[in-house]
Amino acid sequence: MVLLRKVIKYCNFLILLAFLPLLQGCAKDVYVEPKENLKVDNARLFVDSSPRGAIIYINGKTTGLITPDTVKWLDTGAVSVTLRKKLFWDTTFTVVNEKNTAKNIFIDYYKSDRMLASIICFSNPAGSKIYLNGVYTGRTTPDTLRKLIPDTYKIKYSHPEYRDDSVNVTVQSMGVELASIVLDDTLDVISYNIKNSGIPSQLITGMGEDKNGFIWAGTADKGLLRFDGNKFNNYTAENSSFVPSNYVKKLKSDRDGNIWTGFSNALSNYDGSNWSSIQSDAIFNLQVTLDNTILASTERRGIIKYSGGQYSYFTTSSIGMPSNEVTSMTYDKDGKFWIALRAGGLAVYDGSSWTKLDSIHNGLPYAQCYGLAQMNDGTLIGIFSKWVPPGPQAPPTSLHVIAKYVNGSWITINFAVKSWLEDRDLIVDAKNRIWYSFEDIARIPARISPGSYYPEYFVNYILKLNSIRKFKNKLYQEIEYFCSGDQIFIDSKGNLWIFGNNGMIKIKPGRWIN
Repeated sequence: MVLLRKVIKYCNFLILLAFLPLLQGCAKDVYVEPKENLKVDNARLFVDSSPRGAIIYINGKTTGLITPDTVKWLDTGAVSVTLRKKLFWDTTFTVVNEKNTAKNIFIDYYKSDRMLASIICFSNPAGSKIYLNGVYTGRTTPDTLRKLIPDTYKIKYSHPEYRDDSVNVTVQSMGVELASIVLDDTLDVISYNIKNSGIPSQLITGMGEDKNGFIWAGTADKGLLRFDGNKFNNYTAENSSFVPSNYVKKLKSDRDGNIWTGFSNALSNYDGSNWSSIQSDAIFNLQVTLDNTILASTERRGIIKYSGGQYSYFTTSSIGMPSNEVTSMTYDKDGKFWIALRAGGLAVYDGSSWTKLDSIHNGLPYAQCYGLAQMNDGTLIGIFSKWVPPGPQAPPTSLHVIAKYVNGSWITINFAVKSWLEDRDLIVDAKNRIWYSFEDIARIPARISPGSYYPEYFVNYILKLNSIRKFKNKLYQEIEYFCSGDQIFIDSKGNLWIFGNNGMIKIKPGRWIN
């Protein structure tokens, strides 16, 4: 046992010898304050700086201290002191210490031009007011902010008829950085997205206006948005009892200014003061008829109807519908109820029995109908589509046409257009124009005016290009960026809203052909 203890003690001694050089090497890089009983002749050095927070080095070794602090037990004579601070150049100076004395050193970074930095401020348009960390500098672009202490700054630009915008810029000693921003022109067209408006989502699925003049928008993942003209309020399942789900499939306002919202699990109504809901399957589509009847198709459980303050249900079991899976529905001028079946074709209900229609036997333009609506005189219209298989040098696609139902026949009112979309809505405005979404290369809105055979595409026929400052340069890029063309909405002030997967844009009255 004694022999074993001697062996262990010898091994520990060998291990200590092996690590001793490593420990000595580390001591060369770190300043170590000696113990008081090991040194009698000593000096102290109090070091401060503006701004504070610089690391103090003595003779090239870190003390582990930051300004303001006191370095104790210094050798007498000359020592080299270095201050290091992030983004600043190192500053080094020599101090001659005397025994049993204390010295104070203060370094003001602001007084040395080589420690400071500059930011070049540029904006389009020029002449924008420059704000530094929220404070107006009294200057306008283009200009240069000089003698800035190294740091991260928020540079904001403001210009009449443009949306304020800002950028964070980090500068270091003797550095020159550029803060350049193209401001969003709001004279004619205003965009609303996550970056510029603070909305939590730009997946907009529907819009409407309540009787108090507030604009409502539904999102695919963040519940509801309410816009008062200046800011958006967000209502979610987490913060609002009247929001049963954060997924809004459809949102529309009826003819009395009530907001109807189709959630993933309910159909909800807002009358300007109160919310009410009924549970349902996910709402697939939402229609408002000429007599203000609300029709909501569910994912798989038929149709919910609201009329005269009462809810009723159209299903295979209640009125013998051919299928509970319906993509769209409405009435015609004779009071017959029409539904577009997800499996293809149409079905019409005369109050007692159903008749199914298909493209082969009943004169439908194409087999698939993705949207039904009423014209202002009650005429039934629909948007029809067919699959086009791929060719030798062509990808698979589809064609669509819009047709109206007149005297028992479907009459096509526009030529066939290539499209990649499936889920569509037809919007009929107060002037009896049909709005729909069109996609070939980019998703853009289009409309058909009464008596016209050709679609009026958004960029070429709807915008007043000569009077819109925003679109003079990047015309198609702007339209494609801001909207996906799913739907349009016209508010009571005559603003044209377009919304989709990139947020919303609002085109002011007089800037579009109404």
